[in-house]
Amino acid sequence: MSLTIEVAEAVETAINAASFSITPDSVVRSFFPEQRLSEIGTDLVINIVPGNRAIKRSARSRFEETIEISVSVEKKLTARTNAVIDPLIALTEEVEDLLRARLTTAGSLDCIWTETSAEIPWSYDILKQEGLYFSLSKFTYRIDRG
Repeated sequence: MSLTIEVAEAVETAINAASFSITPDSVVRSFFPEQRLSEIGTDLVINIVPGNRAIKRSARSRFEETIEISVSVEKKLTARTNAVIDPLIALTEEVEDLLRARLTTAGSLDCIWTETSAEIPWSYDILKQEGLYFSLSKFTYRIDRG
């Protein structure tokens, strides 16, 4: 199996196994989330999308790979109030906290978290125009191999 896929599946497994303050209706790993913003329903969805991969030599016979995984939290809002939006922001932060831990792939490789960038911590424009909560975070993991 591709290392990129293994890491994405480890992220999916970690999210599915975790307990959050609110429970997602679905956690989906895909290369191309198919929905347009206007088509997203009221289900709370976490999308996992494999990203870039880089390889560099770390020693004479060893190398390290970095894999980026993007994770979005999406939900069409029933109301644009703090009582509805605050728990979604909290969930986004809980997912970010969870994914800063070390992950182990199905192939028993250790994935060491190195960076999180909140590409869209949450989008005010999408919230206002579409009535949709949408956040996008990118996680980078390092895997040392020989």
